[in-house]
Amino acid sequence: MKFELIIILLSTVLFHARAIGGGGGDVSSTTKKNNHNQGHEGNEIEYDTTVNEGGLSVTIRRPLLPPGGGGNTHIITWNNEQHYKYDGQCDLVMMKDEVFAQGLGLHVHIRTKIVGYWSYIQSIAIQIGNDILEIEGSTTADEKQAQYWINYEYQGDLDTFAGFSVTQSVPSAYKRHYTIDLNPNASIVVQVYKEFVRVQFNGDKSVFGNTVGLLGDYMTGKTHARDGVTVIDDFTNRGDQWQVLPYEKRLFREASRPQFPEQCWKPKDPRGERRRHLANSEISYAQAELACFRVMSDPISIKDCVNDVLATQDLEMVGAYEQAVNEWSAWY
Repeated sequence: MKFELIIILLSTVLFHARAIGGGGGDVSSTTKKNNHNQGHEGNEIEYDTTVNEGGLSVTIRRPLLPPGGGGNTHIITWNNEQHYKYDGQCDLVMMKDEVFAQGLGLHVHIRTKIVGYWSYIQSIAIQIGNDILEIEGSTTADEKQAQYWINYEYQGDLDTFAGFSVTQSVPSAYKRHYTIDLNPNASIVVQVYKEFVRVQFNGDKSVFGNTVGLLGDYMTGKTHARDGVTVIDDFTNRGDQWQVLPYEKRLFREASRPQFPEQCWKPKDPRGERRRHLANSEISYAQAELACFRVMSDPISIKDCVNDVLATQDLEMVGAYEQAVNEWSAWY
């Protein structure tokens, strides 16, 4: 334990010297495939980062982020095949599976909201069988109450949901976690930090293998269109493809614009807005990068984390990533 702590502290110092000082340090990375035998074929769960500085090499291994989405609307597909960012406002199908749990069915919708040049997940609605759970981020800066509805009842009894046990925790005044235990080896975890909602899915192909939606194909992570064949490479088109359609279940208790056939809204002049925002930032890129590196290793997740910190100007956003990594690691 002491040795691991020394390694982490040393690597952080070396990374700080590289990121802040602009020295000649090098960061190289490799991935380690999952060898767990519970059916997570091909899922990469760990990432090695080697930091080289002045001839000294230190390697840290930390878990990758789990499949799901959160923050500045970052989506992580199954198998960690892709991380992509969707900037837009509408209701989206995160995943659905009509035969989930022997025919109960699973539907997960997210509602995104635009702020300036970026967007975030404002709320999530989950349906299993006939039960619907809606969870929303804080509506005001000082809101500390749980914002959830079970079958449209505000703060209703949430010990169980659709027959599955639910655990709630409050790590701090502005953080809430909801864990739906699907079985001993599967769960849906929803994290709320202020107005931001994050969701992660832990489970093998026996649980999520038939799902379709923003997370792509479980086995390959490929992001298919609704036809199940066409692969969509453009991030914006990919998100738009999974806008909730009229024939699909409406899970949220209230409708919010836009609703199909009105297309998902997009930020206006996102590049210009981003440049102006960063020019007036109090938190530097280097500060954000260092904070994110302390809890993650793979460069894509670090980039997502940095973008979230810079967009929100809130270093505590890193905590959401740390919690996601810790829970994913514990599950494996």
